[in-house]
Amino acid sequence: MPSNTVSEIDPNIRLNSDLVAIPRLRDRLRKLRWFISAFKVHTGLVEQETGKRFTIDEGRLNAVFFDWVDLLGARRKGMELDLPDFIVFAAGLALTCLARHDPISVNTGGGDIEDDAPPPPDPDSYVLDPNLTPDPDVWPAGYLYVTFCLSVIAALETQEFERVLSRVHEEASDPVFWGSLCENISADSRLAVPYLDRLLGKPPNWEHPDAVLERPVMRQAVRDRLAADGDTERHAGP
Repeated sequence: MPSNTVSEIDPNIRLNSDLVAIPRLRDRLRKLRWFISAFKVHTGLVEQETGKRFTIDEGRLNAVFFDWVDLLGARRKGMELDLPDFIVFAAGLALTCLARHDPISVNTGGGDIEDDAPPPPDPDSYVLDPNLTPDPDVWPAGYLYVTFCLSVIAALETQEFERVLSRVHEEASDPVFWGSLCENISADSRLAVPYLDRLLGKPPNWEHPDAVLERPVMRQAVRDRLAADGDTERHAGP
């Protein structure tokens, strides 16, 4: 079983590295019960980290899943062109749907975690640089959503490509970034995609955020494929 420590990440944000232990995570997250289970476990981790208590609206979380699957289905061409970039894009779409349906509310009265919540997780499930800690008080639900999506990316980097997520931008520790994120994706949830790209050091596409073939990596992949097809035709001859 893989180690539950994402040791090489520039760890300025806490990630749930338990997800890497779920076999075939990429396939299973496209099934409702696995998506819901993974999200609930992550919610428990964030509760332990922040001391906050969250309530999950099951109906809204179901809507997140089905909306996300529909968005993915219409954009699967990108998976054939560049799988690593498509995984980041798919996570951005998940963040879009989480922001759109907003299934999390913060319990302001305190108290114990609900009886049906996941059990308290092992603190070693997190990776943290104590000198760079984002402030979850700026947008608690958004912090949960973003760290869930980043955790999925980190787990798939390990499972699919046998590598670790190399860095998360230092903006993750800046409250101004979180305030901007909250304001802008609350107004247009599609902007969740370029914001996630920005955190990962990828060039964001602000004009067409949900257009997979407009992503720089995908556009290059299309050019490379067309060039390769042209070379094949020239070598084949008349």
